[in-house]
Amino acid sequence: SCLIAAMIFYLATPVLAASDQLRIALQPGQAFQLKYTQVTQQTTEYDGKSIEMNSTMAMEMTWRVTDVDDAGMTTMTQRFTRFQIEMQSAQTDPIKYDSADEIDPTGYAYEMDKTLEPLLNADIEVTMSPRG
Repeated sequence: SCLIAAMIFYLATPVLAASDQLRIALQPGQAFQLKYTQVTQQTTEYDGKSIEMNSTMAMEMTWRVTDVDDAGMTTMTQRFTRFQIEMQSAQTDPIKYDSADEIDPTGYAYEMDKTLEPLLNADIEVTMSPRG
């Protein structure tokens, strides 16, 4: 959430006084659509052998600000709306999972779906300080 808060700070929120530049000023009623993507290239070495794995993970979510108190503490509802995961290694078949797919996942993607599906569209209440 800290990385996402930093993105919002730079892209969507006003900056307060110069002495307070790290403060985030959100207002009740504001809503944000966020997409976080992480690309990883990993190499594991054992017994003189190397295994490389590449993966991409993307999460889409909404933030809805419900309250900001006098101290600047922000209460918001966060909701994951989509998960996408791709993993590729020379030693295994590629794994692809997209929670928006209409086809039921199989194999490892099915296991991911069982874990992630309860998080989709569930409202998660979060409190954030003015510094993110």
